[in-house]
Amino acid sequence: MKKAELQSKIESFYESLKAYRELLSKSRDAMVRIVRNGPELEEMRSDLNRTYGALSKYIKKLGNYPMRSDVGGGPYPVYEIGLSADILQRRGPCIDAAIQDLEYILGRLEDMSDDDLDNLLAPKPQIADEGNPHKRYWKMTLNNIWSWIKNHILATVIAGVILAVVLAWLGLN
Repeated sequence: MKKAELQSKIESFYESLKAYRELLSKSRDAMVRIVRNGPELEEMRSDLNRTYGALSKYIKKLGNYPMRSDVGGGPYPVYEIGLSADILQRRGPCIDAAIQDLEYILGRLEDMSDDDLDNLLAPKPQIADEGNPHKRYWKMTLNNIWSWIKNHILATVIAGVILAVVLAWLGLN
């Protein structure tokens, strides 16, 4: 995909997400429930989810892919929660964070050439043994053993040097 086409699609997604956020705010009551525009919001959310599905690989490469978390809870992705049927107290801040991330992406795209974008989106070459879990396990295990040996031998040598210096200083050598 060319930069101009991607920029146009993300700009359109950005504007739609802002419109959805505005309508969501107007459609709730003081108890934070949707009381107006329910069918329209569902249709907008469905369209936004489809658009996000098509653009997510670009958004994840170009943006910060922000995460949020509740007190005591694990992190969750703002795009997915903002476009879900989750509670409104979560959706609003998530949509705001997604809008901010899209602004960041649009700023990056403005300063990028088609070649820069192609290089960024190009698949990374894989290392031959990367797909073999047994090789990765043994490589990791051997690296951990070597690291342990290296650290302990280094600590022993340093302790020996310090002891020799102290003994020489005290004249007990």
